[in-house]
Amino acid sequence: MALLTFTTQERLDVLKEKFDVLTDGMDNWKMPIDTVISVNELNDMRDACAWFTGSELYVVSQLDNEPKFRVKAEGYYNAIGA
Repeated sequence: MALLTFTTQERLDVLKEKFDVLTDGMDNWKMPIDTVISVNELNDMRDACAWFTGSELYVVSQLDNEPKFRVKAEGYYNAIGA
């Protein structure tokens, strides 16, 4: 996994927006992530997850007959070894 080490404010705004969608409905964004996203958002969601949690977002499966992926990530606490 290649972590982002530098970004522009414009890109950071996009990552924040995508991360908010990725963690919508979670009580604590630092916990493991397990959700469904649109296929066309995968790359931005991966970047957002890496930027904010230090963990890799990976595809578990594609939903039948839908352009959506079920994705998971270990989350911030696990990534930092807390």
